[in-house]
Amino acid sequence: MASWFLRLPVPANPSSGNGNLRTEGRNLMLQLKDLNNHQLSTICEVHNAESTGTNVELQHRIHCLIQDAVNASDRSGLQKIHQNVKKTKRNRQRGSSFPQSNFPESSDCSPGYNLLFRACHGVFPVDQHSGADCRTSQLKRLTFKPSPFYQQEVSISDGQICDATSGLHTISYPVRFEDSSSLQNCVGNPLQRVLIVCAGGCVGIQDVEFPQGSQLEINGQAFKADFLGLKNKPGSVRPIDITDILRLRPNYTNNVKFTYGPTKRVFYFRILVCMEVPVKDLVEEIHNRLPIDSAKQGLINAKIQDPDVIATSQVLSLRCPLSQMRLGLPCRGQSCTHLQCFDATSYLQLQAQGPQWECPICRKATPFEKLAVDLYMKDILHRTPISQDTITIRPNDELHLNSSNRDNIKPISHDRVTKPKAATPTNSMASHGESSPGLRGASINGKRRKDPVDLTLSDDEDARPLSKRRNTSGNL
Repeated sequence: MASWFLRLPVPANPSSGNGNLRTEGRNLMLQLKDLNNHQLSTICEVHNAESTGTNVELQHRIHCLIQDAVNASDRSGLQKIHQNVKKTKRNRQRGSSFPQSNFPESSDCSPGYNLLFRACHGVFPVDQHSGADCRTSQLKRLTFKPSPFYQQEVSISDGQICDATSGLHTISYPVRFEDSSSLQNCVGNPLQRVLIVCAGGCVGIQDVEFPQGSQLEINGQAFKADFLGLKNKPGSVRPIDITDILRLRPNYTNNVKFTYGPTKRVFYFRILVCMEVPVKDLVEEIHNRLPIDSAKQGLINAKIQDPDVIATSQVLSLRCPLSQMRLGLPCRGQSCTHLQCFDATSYLQLQAQGPQWECPICRKATPFEKLAVDLYMKDILHRTPISQDTITIRPNDELHLNSSNRDNIKPISHDRVTKPKAATPTNSMASHGESSPGLRGASINGKRRKDPVDLTLSDDEDARPLSKRRNTSGNL
């Protein structure tokens, strides 16, 4: 692998000075092979480059720093990199604390190097620039992961770079009504939105990510926003919508202040104007896609033929597990292997609040492109009344509509009421025909708790013992 680390472009008219710089750059690149990840990360951090990644990625960033210095004929910048490499080698056991440098961040501006790098790693950086121009070109080519909720992204300016800082740092961003025609369209079009986005990198497609301690102030007022997203869920941060707080009128400058820090990483800050896509339009798009049909039927047959399930019936809920309401447009992911579906509208509304894009039933990745309507469940919903909540799939592949609560209550209540009424008169008549005095005595004694205890003690005669005990008690 050592050979493709040395591929540096040769200028059309090389001078002797540039030739010496290229030689120094090649020698410096060779020294990086002996450094581990921690040492490479330390060098990247000193030069305000991203300090996380694999060994190859870290070497790539330092190679770009070296290439920038060679292209710009910046001998002092190259010497700074060389000194930091030497210091890092001397401090193998611990990280060194170097003063922060203003040298440009790593870039993708070395065509000779990148031709081989992108072939090996699937990265496709482009042009050759020099110094700060290369860093600015990266910001212009910053690309965020596409979202189905927004279209036609237009940047109202070039954006700003949030450098690493040990404390709080604030950048100002003016927004004027005359800056872009897209801003002017926001006044009459409620779907036209002004969004703030931030990324922790500039190579490849980036998720929206804000630095630690982010705060936003617009026109002197603090603007509360969710800068963190869901815990341990990269990509769950939404763009910050500031459309409603901006004063979009002629000859007025909105002052946007973004405060962040402390952080060791470099972030890239931009303000975009996007067209918001309503959830109902996305639901309609899912409805017009190729639905799940044959695959669904195969799934049902497989479950029915399963020896563990064939002896039992399956109860299928007709409610969405997210909203607990009856399914409107039942859908699921194309890779899901369960019969249960979720409602398309409820799922998209949840993703608009915090994008996770995972199935709420099996937790598989379910992006918008993989959502499809389930014809099997759609047919069931069409054939069942709105009040139906569940349906049973019997072992013979037949569907059984579960009876409602009203139908279940009637036969149970009827049996419980009529049986006691039929049994009570029969017992009372039989007992009344055999011995009515016994019933009277039992009813009387039932009111007196002590008398039944005394009656059980005498088994021969019922009336006489009572009279004797009364007389005895009277005499006493």
